[in-house]
Amino acid sequence: MASTSSPTVVYLGASRGVGFAAYSRLAQLRPDIRSILLLRNPERFQSEEYATLSDDIKSRTVLFKGDAHNKAQVEEAINMAGDDLEAVVFTIGFQPPNSTTAAIKAAAGGFKLDPPDICTRALTHVLVPFCEVYARQPESRKPRLVINSSMGMGAGAHKCLPFALKMLYTIMLKYPHQDKIAMEVVLHEALIPTPSYPSFFPSPSEIPSEIITPTALAALPKSIIHPSHALILRPALFTDGPEKGVDRVRAGQEGEIKSCYTISRLDVGGFAAACLADKDGELAKKWFGKQVVLAY
Repeated sequence: MASTSSPTVVYLGASRGVGFAAYSRLAQLRPDIRSILLLRNPERFQSEEYATLSDDIKSRTVLFKGDAHNKAQVEEAINMAGDDLEAVVFTIGFQPPNSTTAAIKAAAGGFKLDPPDICTRALTHVLVPFCEVYARQPESRKPRLVINSSMGMGAGAHKCLPFALKMLYTIMLKYPHQDKIAMEVVLHEALIPTPSYPSFFPSPSEIPSEIITPTALAALPKSIIHPSHALILRPALFTDGPEKGVDRVRAGQEGEIKSCYTISRLDVGGFAAACLADKDGELAKKWFGKQVVLAY
């Protein structure tokens, strides 16, 4: 298997938003890191933000052409890192319509996804090759998994939402959140049951069969990843606002922090990067193994 001789992070969903912010910030914080970005159209990945990155960061970045819904391409991207895989950062998610008219029309019945399993399907493709690398590595070199979800996923966590957001999440974001719920259940199946780590994962009974069937769920990796190697980000409602800085972000488990309304995508990516850059430090020890609500 090919080796890069550099710790490598593979990103899915990093063309913009949370994923790009995590990639660019971690590359700045860790000059030893090599980044592999899975992109459907690498030749179009010439955003203003990417153009402003240093030549050093670009030289440590591989723009890999592939689709997260193509199992073979996802496996190839992860296997490219080989035993140098330090982390997979998964930030694939729903993008709301750009036009006001489309948003109003969709909001009447909720934003529907096509396909309905955008996140779930992609994560199932990630887990098999990730778990293969994870299982063969010694404890000191086991890769980590960072997944961007949303606060309020599952019946228990939904009760912790601010009242003003409950209707929005129940109606407008019903379908994207069904996908996120299924995604979290898929991840939970791959985690080793560990009582010392708090769990706010949704129940498999909350997943519609059109997203993933019980048979398909049963065929996925089971009890392989220790919770201390997984970080689930549950941000509040996203804004496209400027970055305020990780020190301005409130973080905690569901129900621990109140009045969680909004957060910038940039700060969620920055939080993920800070936890990965810290590696074995206090920040990583505090938040890996948790489902972290992030808000201002």
